[in-house]
Amino acid sequence: MKRIFANIKFRIKYARKSLLGRWNFYRLNAGLYGQKQKLLVVRLDGIGDYILFRNFFSSLKKQRAYKMVSITLLGNIAFKDLAESFDRHFIDEFIWMDPALLYQEKSGLFLETQRKIKSKNFTIIINPVHSRTLKVDEFISGLGGRLVLGSVGDSINYSSPNEYQIGSRKYDFLIPVMGPQHFELYRNQDFFQKLTRSECKPELNLSLSKEQVPDKNKVVIFPGAGHKSRQWSPQNFASLINHLNEYKKPPLNFVLCGSAADKEICTKILKEVTNPANVVDLSGNTSLEKLATIISSAQLLVSNETSAVHIAAATKTPAVCISNGNHFGRFNPYPKEVFDKIVTVYPDNVFYNKDEYDFAVKQNKLCSSYDINSIKIEQVYQSISRLIN
Repeated sequence: MKRIFANIKFRIKYARKSLLGRWNFYRLNAGLYGQKQKLLVVRLDGIGDYILFRNFFSSLKKQRAYKMVSITLLGNIAFKDLAESFDRHFIDEFIWMDPALLYQEKSGLFLETQRKIKSKNFTIIINPVHSRTLKVDEFISGLGGRLVLGSVGDSINYSSPNEYQIGSRKYDFLIPVMGPQHFELYRNQDFFQKLTRSECKPELNLSLSKEQVPDKNKVVIFPGAGHKSRQWSPQNFASLINHLNEYKKPPLNFVLCGSAADKEICTKILKEVTNPANVVDLSGNTSLEKLATIISSAQLLVSNETSAVHIAAATKTPAVCISNGNHFGRFNPYPKEVFDKIVTVYPDNVFYNKDEYDFAVKQNKLCSSYDINSIKIEQVYQSISRLIN
């Protein structure tokens, strides 16, 4: 009986919290929260996720209810230099954090970080990430905040439906958004439109400080990826460079880019290239801001499915994306209306069905089992030829 009464008490408490959250959410958009509010936006996911999200900060600042609100970004330290270089006009303060700290909740650094953020007394905390995690949910719940908002999202990062419910109860209100068959940029648009109750454009751009004149002979190669299953082999990239050197005239210049972790991959590529004189290895030696500049000044990017592809789209640089089909429909292929000069190459003809988004939903291609190295060099070469002469 005690357990039953405890369960009823918990449900009443949660229902009260949900109703209060809805009321505060209404007050926020009605401009009833006043002009001295402090908003914390939490993005502790990847670089590519942030690129598909960042342009909505400008939309947020244009809204009447948010014009006088101070906006702070709690972000993954991996995209620090990119955000600080391009988004200072819309973000008043940055707080950077390594997401690995979330798994050290008993450490002094974790507790001190949480305490320092909480001491800033944020009025509103927003976690717009679609695929939330329980670790982030719990961390956010310890930051205070009169109104804590999140996305209904999906449950792919939770171990069970019950864990998803536990995480969801850490928020005052969850905003319902589009399902998995929609491109991530559109999902972010949907979140912001429901957050602000107004229209906003799904823009994707990086405004570089200087106009970049594309080098018609420069091709950027980005051979790394977050997981080995998403990496086309160094031998394939080297063979592609050799193939391009043989058939493309005048000769092309290649720039290998990537993080310090990609250095070994780039070294292997250089060893296999027959004419290394026209290949420059910049892996581990560029910031994200510099990478954006390099990509924007190139004729073409050839990359695995990584943040580099999203940078190419944001800088309007043609790109060939080599993908094993992971997260098909969500991060690839690129919708033509967003940017029509990105060609994605897949390992199987099933990815080219005209009902590809319907296929994505049915197959639930969150983690593809297709071998990326079954993609032939000729397939990639033909895709390149579609984009450059």
